[in-house]
Amino acid sequence: MRAVLDRSDELVAWAARRIENMGGAPFNDGARAIGVEGEDGRVLGVVVFSDWYPQYGTMQVSFAAEDPRWLRARAAIETMHHYAFTVCKVRKLWSLTPVDNRRALRAVMKGFGFRPEAVLEHQFGLDRHAILSRKYVWEWKPQ
Repeated sequence: MRAVLDRSDELVAWAARRIENMGGAPFNDGARAIGVEGEDGRVLGVVVFSDWYPQYGTMQVSFAAEDPRWLRARAAIETMHHYAFTVCKVRKLWSLTPVDNRRALRAVMKGFGFRPEAVLEHQFGLDRHAILSRKYVWEWKPQ
């Protein structure tokens, strides 16, 4: 597995097609992505950075995967943190995950080390709530 850093537009579109709660909508302009691909060149997972507010030091991050093994690419996860916390100088990354998507919640919390911050009721329709999770720069220990 290797990190993919040079195909951001392609990876952003790839992720948007796979994140069910986006309903087929694209990410906003300016979204950037880092991906992980297998030895065969197939994209396994993507991290998308959007909704960056430099004045507040916050940025949303979204995750999409074809294969859960992409979380084993520790270098890609480290690259995600480095990009957000060092390059963009973000203090807080945040993510929204549907409450009923247990697999995604496990990846966000265990794989990326995010912590729950709030429950947003009716975030994805009347019957679907979301977990707002976050990770602060001081919770990241560079490798």
